[in-house]
Amino acid sequence: MKISGIEKQKKEKQRCNIFIDGIFSTGLYEDTVVKFGLRSGDEISEKEFEKIREYDEFNYAKTSAYKFLSYRQRSKKEMVTKLKQKKLSEIAINKVIKLLEEQKYLNDENFADNFVKEKIRNKKVGKRTLIGKLLEKGISKEISESIISDNYPAEEEFAVAEKVLAKFVRSGKFKNDYDKKSKCFRHLISKGFDTDTANILLSRRDN
Repeated sequence: MKISGIEKQKKEKQRCNIFIDGIFSTGLYEDTVVKFGLRSGDEISEKEFEKIREYDEFNYAKTSAYKFLSYRQRSKKEMVTKLKQKKLSEIAINKVIKLLEEQKYLNDENFADNFVKEKIRNKKVGKRTLIGKLLEKGISKEISESIISDNYPAEEEFAVAEKVLAKFVRSGKFKNDYDKKSKCFRHLISKGFDTDTANILLSRRDN
């Protein structure tokens, strides 16, 4: 195999297009090209070139992961999904995930704790909604329920539900009492509060 050309990419200046025997082969980081001393005209074995590609792919995966984390904290599932979108190999993805976990950048319990605290501060929702959102992000039901229990006691959730209901009643339009009760019940359920909470609040309003 002969490296017949090395050209900088137009969109990603830090990466280079590598041509083997006159045909485009792959893209590599400029740092990888320098590290391995690659030059146009060099002869290289398939085995050696594959090792270089694996090294570069890991660095590409790592850079992509750090960039993704720079926006906000992520769950393990979110990170894996994002890296798969980059068309990276399973080997490279697993190596990066392991590295990020060792560096404490990926920790599902810590992610869940921060996620729940942020949602409680900014969103008036019930526990069911929070659990659903955490499950979507790949957090286990056991961890989700534990974190929510620690951060969102029943009395606090009930107080939030009261505020949600009061706001809905003030802004809602109802045909009659039955319509009002039905819509209020559905609204509370849609916000993630359980049926017991909804029934208790509505029965209080009836008394």
